[in-house]
Amino acid sequence: MRVKRLRIENFRGIRNLDLSFGDSGIVVFVGGNGAGRTTVLVAMQYLFSWYVARLKSPNGKGVQLDECDITNGQPYCFIEIEVEEHDKTVRWSLFKKRASYRKPVDRLARRAELNRFVDSKMEVFADGKEHNLPLVNFYSVNRGVDAVPLQVRQKFQHGPLDAFDCNLNNSVNFHSFFQWFREREDMENELYRELGEMFIGELQLVTVRSAIRNLLPGYDKLRVKRDPLSFVVVRNGKTTNFSRLSDCKKAYIALVGDIARRIAMANPQSAYPLEMPAIVIIDEIELHLLPKWQVGLVERLKETFPQVQFFLTTQSKHIVTGLKKSKSDTLVALDREVEG
Repeated sequence: MRVKRLRIENFRGIRNLDLSFGDSGIVVFVGGNGAGRTTVLVAMQYLFSWYVARLKSPNGKGVQLDECDITNGQPYCFIEIEVEEHDKTVRWSLFKKRASYRKPVDRLARRAELNRFVDSKMEVFADGKEHNLPLVNFYSVNRGVDAVPLQVRQKFQHGPLDAFDCNLNNSVNFHSFFQWFREREDMENELYRELGEMFIGELQLVTVRSAIRNLLPGYDKLRVKRDPLSFVVVRNGKTTNFSRLSDCKKAYIALVGDIARRIAMANPQSAYPLEMPAIVIIDEIELHLLPKWQVGLVERLKETFPQVQFFLTTQSKHIVTGLKKSKSDTLVALDREVEG
């Protein structure tokens, strides 16, 4: 699944924006404060919240637009997205008009195509088996590792639908990632005791470790140490307590690991989850990252997740200059008067 087009009218600070992405694999939005970078991503988050909600329930509801989302001085707001999968185009939209505005508006909230698209996806699950689903996930600017929980306080489900979380509370602390990792590693250790040397590793954990190794040269083998109980990672050949890493490194490892584990969960039939398609939306990709880690980041994302379509915002010159001008990359420059 790929996003082909996004339309925004009178949504928050954006008056009129119509973007076509073609075959873009990575789309980077740049611009100064107040230019609308985050607003574009939030519009996508709102629209995809309906995709996620309908996957989880036939009558599920995503985010409803509110009057406070309407641009000041305008009578309505409208956002629409168009995605493509296997040459099939699917379009859906959200619309909100001020209660005080009585004139008709040639805009509607349309979700019929989305409903049919999701229904076709879920029909294959009637056989009781797990099937691959195209993942969509959003990471807001309010993300970081405030603590590393070591106790599993809930039983996690690991199926395709459990990979989806639109993070509508707009905050990501990665607690679920670390608890999931601990539980999954317990399962891995049990399988290793049963199968011995024939066991090459639990696939979802192998996927996470591989992504971390690819995106963070010198870091490898994230695992749980039992005595004393702690998360550790091999850093340049030496085992290091995860909690002693800088906030920058902890947040980056958690972000990469969380993307990888969700892709693996969403694609249980794939032996190579990192090569599966997904849509990942990240606000301020450079957040917490030192400049030297920002250099080459876009290329490392493409190499690690070759089929993922990324939508990123940034104010970092290192990210922008590292963006190769190829047909698979798109740089969108926004300004304070976003129109057109």
